[in-house]
This record gives sequence, C-alpha cells and structure tokens, in this order.
Amino acid sequence: MFIEKLCLSHWYLVLFLIAITGVEVNAADAIDLGSHVSNADLIYETPAERTEGAMPVGNGTMGTLVWTTPAAFHMQINRVDVYGNDSTTNSFNRNQDYCGGCAFIDIELLNYGEAVFEKPHYHQQVHVYDGAMSLQGKGVSARIIAHPHSDVIAIEIDDQRAEPQPIRINLRKLRYVNKYEADINDDLTRENSSLLHNKSHTAKSTLHEIKPTAGDGSDIMLTQHYTEGGYQCSSAVSIAVLGRKAQTRITNPSTITLTSEPKQGPMVILVSSSAAFSEPGPVGQLALATLESAKSKGFESLSDETKAWWHDFWTRSYVHLSSDDGQAELVEKHFTWWLYLMGSASRGSLPMKYNGMLWNSNGDRRMWGSQHWWHNLSMYYRALHAANHAELAKPLFDMYHGMYESAALSAQQMWGSQGIFIGETVFFDGLPALPDDIAEEMRELYLFRKPWSEVSERFIEFASTKHPQNSRWNWKSVGRYVDGKWVYETKPDPPNGHVVHLFGSQAQLANQYWVAYQHSGDEAFLREQGYPMIKGALEFFLHYPHFKKGEDGKWHFRRANHREGLRDVTDPMGCMASLHALLPIAIKAGEVLGVDPERREAWKQIYIDLAPMPHSGLDNASMKSGPGEPAFWLTGLEAIGIGEAKPSIHPAEFLDLVSMETSVTNPGRFQRAIDSFKRAHPDGVDENIEVNVLGLQAVASARLGLADAARKYIYNQITNPYNNYCDWDSVGPPLVLPNRMTLREGPGALGAQRLGNAAYALTEALMQSVPGSPGGESVIRLFPAMPPQWDAQFKLHARGGFMVEASINDGKIGQVKITSQQGETLRLRNPWPGRKVSAQYKAGDAIEMGGTLLELSTKQNDVILFTVIN
Repeated sequence: MFIEKLCLSHWYLVLFLIAITGVEVNAADAIDLGSHVSNADLIYETPAERTEGAMPVGNGTMGTLVWTTPAAFHMQINRVDVYGNDSTTNSFNRNQDYCGGCAFIDIELLNYGEAVFEKPHYHQQVHVYDGAMSLQGKGVSARIIAHPHSDVIAIEIDDQRAEPQPIRINLRKLRYVNKYEADINDDLTRENSSLLHNKSHTAKSTLHEIKPTAGDGSDIMLTQHYTEGGYQCSSAVSIAVLGRKAQTRITNPSTITLTSEPKQGPMVILVSSSAAFSEPGPVGQLALATLESAKSKGFESLSDETKAWWHDFWTRSYVHLSSDDGQAELVEKHFTWWLYLMGSASRGSLPMKYNGMLWNSNGDRRMWGSQHWWHNLSMYYRALHAANHAELAKPLFDMYHGMYESAALSAQQMWGSQGIFIGETVFFDGLPALPDDIAEEMRELYLFRKPWSEVSERFIEFASTKHPQNSRWNWKSVGRYVDGKWVYETKPDPPNGHVVHLFGSQAQLANQYWVAYQHSGDEAFLREQGYPMIKGALEFFLHYPHFKKGEDGKWHFRRANHREGLRDVTDPMGCMASLHALLPIAIKAGEVLGVDPERREAWKQIYIDLAPMPHSGLDNASMKSGPGEPAFWLTGLEAIGIGEAKPSIHPAEFLDLVSMETSVTNPGRFQRAIDSFKRAHPDGVDENIEVNVLGLQAVASARLGLADAARKYIYNQITNPYNNYCDWDSVGPPLVLPNRMTLREGPGALGAQRLGNAAYALTEALMQSVPGSPGGESVIRLFPAMPPQWDAQFKLHARGGFMVEASINDGKIGQVKITSQQGETLRLRNPWPGRKVSAQYKAGDAIEMGGTLLELSTKQNDVILFTVIN
C-alpha cells in the first residue's frame, strides 16, 4: 500500500510540475504503463485442468485458447464471422446450432517416455502489455502472438533438448463422419472431404496439401463449407513451417500433418485463417495469400508489430487502484484483463458470441448455440466508451444495424406495429420474412386476439422446424424423439415465452447508439445508424397495439414481459422505462440532425401524457408500500401471465434514467431510486454477498453514488459469483476458471460477462458523464461512488468527447486534467465542493471559478488543468 501511495503521490508531483512549467506531459507518462498493465498477466505454473481454463490469444477476428498435454500444446482456431446457419434455418433444435469453430491444431513435441509440459519445468504466461503468450517446458519454449493487422497466429518454438525430436503439427477437422452420400461419395474420398448432414444443413470439411510453385516443402489447409437452402459460409485455416524442413502427410481422413526434421534451435509455425459467406475457393486463396505475406515478414517482424499495436492500445485509457486489503488491486487487474479480452475478440466484422467469445475448445459444443442474446452480449460492451475503445463496439453496432430491414418487416408481420423489432435473441442476420398467412395468424395469437386453443395445424407445422430459443418461437420448449420424429413441448401459457414479448432489449440497444454518439460527436454515425435505430425502436413501442391511453388519460403499455421472468404484465418496467428514455432521446437526436419536426412534436405530447414507471404507490399496483413507507419502483403492475411484480432498480441500471446528476435535475426521481434500492436490499449489502454473473446491482450502486455497496458488488461480482441456472451438472466446478472466465452459461459457453459488468460499474464509480435525464446535457462528476478505502488514478473518456485524468488519495482529489477532443462546452461538477477552483488552459491565464457547476467553453484539443484554491 505504501508503494501504491507513493506512486499516486508521484502523480500529484507530475501534475504540479505541469501546472508551474506549462509543459504538457503525455498522460501515459504519469504511470509506468508497462508495469501497470502487466499486473494483469495470467501466469500458470501447472497446466490447466480442463481446456476451457486455458489461456486466450486473439487478434479480434480469430483467436484460440492454448492448452497443453504432457508432450504437446493445442489450439482450436475460432472466428467471429463463421456461422453454420443463418436465420432461415430449419435444421436445428435447442442448443444444437453452432458457430465460430474452424479447426483443431495439435503441436506435438515427440519425446517418447518423457513429458515436456509438467512441473517443475512448466510456465505459461499471457503478457498482456505486449499481447503475447509464452510457454516453457522441459527443454522447449514457445512464443505465440495473434497479429492485429492480418489474420495470422505466429508461433516460435525453441527446441533446446539435447536430443531434438521431430515436431508434428496436426491440422484436424472439428467433425468427421463417413457415411454414404449418393453421387458424391467417390468425390469426397478423392477430395479428402467429409460431409455432415443435419436435416437441410450440410457441413463439408476438406483437407488440402498445398504444393509451392517453387522450393521445397508444402503447406497444409483445412476448409469448411456450410450450406442450407440459399445460405452458405466458408472458412479456411492454413499452416506453414519456417526454419525447418517438413513433410506433409494425410494421416487419417480427419487429419493432415506437417512433421519437421529434428533440429535444435528455433522454428516458426504460421497459422492463417479467412472466412466469407461464399464458396470455399476464394476463402482458401485468401488464407494462403495471408500466409505468404506472413512468411515474408517472419516471426520477429510480426511480433514487433503486435507489440506496437498493443502498446498503443493501452495508452488510450487506464485505471489504477490500491487499497490496504488488496481488493482494489484485484479489481484493477480484472478491469485490465477485460480490456485485453475485448481487444483480442471484438475487432471483426461481427461481434464475438457471448457464450464462448473466440475461446471455444470443444469443437461445435456451445450451449445456447449461435444466436445473440442482447442482455448477455451487451454486458461486454457498455464500458467500452468510457474506456476510450469505441472501435471495439463497432462490430456490435454494425451487426444490429445490418438487420434493420428484417427488423422493420418483423415489426409489421409479428406485431402489426411500425419501426423495428429486434428480439432479445436473434441470429446474426435478424429474422426472416414470414408467409403472409403465418404472419397474420402470428399477430392474432401473439397479440392475444386469438386464443392459443384455436391455433391452426398449419401454424404448428410451420413452427415445428423453427429454433425454440429464437425470440419469435420461444414459446417452444425442450423436445425429444418419439418414434423417430422430433416432438417439442410448449412452455406454460403459450404464446408467452421467456423472450417472445420481451421488448426492452431493443430500447437498451438503441440507447447504446446514442451513448456512442455522445462520446464521439460523430453526426454521420448518428444520421446513418444511431437515429434510425433510436427512431425505429421508439416507433415500435408507440404503434404496438397494446400501447393505449387509459381512463386516467395516460399512455400505458400492456401485455408484454419485463425481462424473462414476468410475463404478460401491465406497464412492465422494461417497456415503460424504455419509453421514458427513448422519447426524449429521439426528440434530442432529431433536433441535432434537424429532421422529423412534426413527429418530434407528437413525441413531446406523448411524453407529457406517458404513465409513470410502475411503482408501489399507484392504485393498481399489485405490490403496495406500507403505511408511511415511500413508494418504490416495481417490475410491473398487474401480472396476467407468469410471475409476480417485485421491487425494481431497473431505471438505475440502464437507459440514463437515473444517475448522480439526477439528484440535481430531478431529486424526486433520484429519491425514488434510493428508496427502491433500499427496498430491494432490506438488510443492506453484505460484505461477502454472492452476485449473479449477469447481475447489474454493481452498476445501480455506482449510478446512485452508493460507494460502499458499489465496492462490495464490484469486488464480489468478480470473486464471488454464483450460478443460478444453466447446465451445471455437465460443467462441473469451479465456477471461476483459472483464466478468470466462467462457464455459467453451460458446456462450451465460456464467458466474461461478469467482468464487463464490473468494468462498467467501476467506470461509473470513478467518473460519471451521464445527464440528469435522458437527452439532457452531460455533466462530468469525479469519483461519485468512490469507496473511501480505495485510492485511484484514471484516464477515462467522458461524453462530449472529453478525456479526463484524475486521481484521489486518502479521500483527497488531486489536480484534474481534461482534454477537449471536440470543442464542446465542458460541464464539470466541482470536485471540491464549497471551494474555489483554478481552471488553467494550456496556453492562457488561469480562471478562478466557484459554485457547484463549473462550465467552460472549449476549442478542439484544449487542455485544461483544474486545481483547488486553498
């Protein structure tokens, strides 16, 4: 702790020197970034006991875990843009669809009778600052990097054994079957191919020996080609060896090998990959071209470029924490690790899957399949803007905006509404068009205008091949084979399901586009993606047939879910909170772009007449406050379907409805949030509280300025998560794996959602730039929920395009540096309440300021130093 305080004291000294000399210092110079980031290194002195606990490496598009057996290390190459099917599939049941996986690779250090990777010679480490991995065994070491500028993983093996052995690289198919296929069986044999049929889906895997046009040796490649109807997707993985002679052999129908000559010293293995929604030919050519480019660079050049990219990555932001009990240091380490995972897995054309990311190690086994669950996926992404890594959120925005047309058609066909409908669970390309008669009956059923008892055989037959975890068909449950035919069950109270009538997800998604715009100031992004998504989500709510004015003259939302557990409810919190947030945001966005003036006026009137978010003080609330007790928010009012209304802190978790700034702009709403939090925590927050992996209590605590609760929730979400569902018997303990990720979602569904939640809560505890209400002006608050036991230093990105650097030591805030990237008006809550402040522009006189709100005009690239005046 003394050393940490010394480091923070050094930071104060640096800021003092900046102030008196006027010399600008790079923010990253304030701390030793290399040492700081390296605190998050993952180090194993024994091999991981299970593959899911192995070490991750990736370049944002392709990635792998690296695990060992006594004489080999292993990888499964995964990509974010490989899907076995799209939304039109009729071939998969619950948890059976798959994505991501491209190939298995085994690197065997053939050493008969003696283990290479066992204690006491074992050491494996992810070097987070450099974006590299090292592996040490008995007489053999390896360095592994994923090149950020091309889809290549490069491996350097240094064999210093007294008697070197051949090194064999096996490139293996993820799946192999050998059944008769009419008309093509001989072709499959000649091509070294295998073909898997699953109803209408096919997966063809082919081994290739690539002869060079000149020189000795060969490269090897595995291609995959998925088809179903008009859909196709292909991937390729190719491998080359540098520095050794190597022989190529197809050792069995599922494996092709490169075996090197036995030789001391280094050798290099290059692994490239590619994918496209096309035939495999061009994909294979691209993988080979990428491989040739990597050969020309060599390992050291690839390694240097990787290191330079990651070093620059870490300059964009940082969080440095310390405390006497070590809790703060552990939180910091996991925040840095979350950023490493995101930089390694979210730079492709599509976002990584929440259940596995790029780290699948069991082939196609991935519980929850290939669809995207917004609630789960969003947890990885919410803190990225504050962390100044908005580029990592681009795949998320591109994917959801890319399904806009299908979402617009779904709003009409499924619900008789306008705008867009993006369900909680969707395929990467959204939802397909429905036949007119199916769409008409779906509307009648799903809007409860036709009783389920009258559902037609045609509708049931059409639904029989649809994926039961999809939002459209989620009234379907598990199934089984009966006399050779798959028969599914229905959930209680169809057409209700966990996510059929769950509409709040798309509002949270739309809000993220607005948050991204507020950070970037990019009007082109707002015009092209943000506003269409915001307006589309809002128009869906406003034209939903069960959104109507009641006898009280207020607009109410009926017959929808709040999250998954409360179904068919009046004024579900998820929907009412969405409307209270989307209306002012859409109005503000339209004003910024100068569009839809008449529509904006209509929205303003609806906002005025909108019913309040459900709370216990309302006459028709199913859960009431006691005599003299304050009203608290509820998950909904009257529940027609499954579940009962409960206390809710939902508005403090999402949508900018409540923050510390709300205590100024809307103290009544803020107090209701506090009362709701207390009602949800009647006994307070225990020091050792178990926290759901998916829980957002840490975020709510930080947003409300509850520093002690925020500390306990953030720390325990990282260290003491609990599993409240999923296929735990098949996974087995422990819940938190050595690589700091969990298998909460079930077999093959490795994830770090809790780390994304903790990161989001931490950034909100350190700095809020949230408006007092949706669509309002953002105000920066420093350390609004800072645990008094922690010291902190950070560089984070605020809305309005401000880079903020600040520190707190023993409860005292030091000098604050704010850089204006866009030239917007700066609004800062006085970090030193009741005291005057000096605001020193980089090249100008200091301005003396007072009051609770410090407001300054800025130009682009202005740097302002704020110091308390004693």
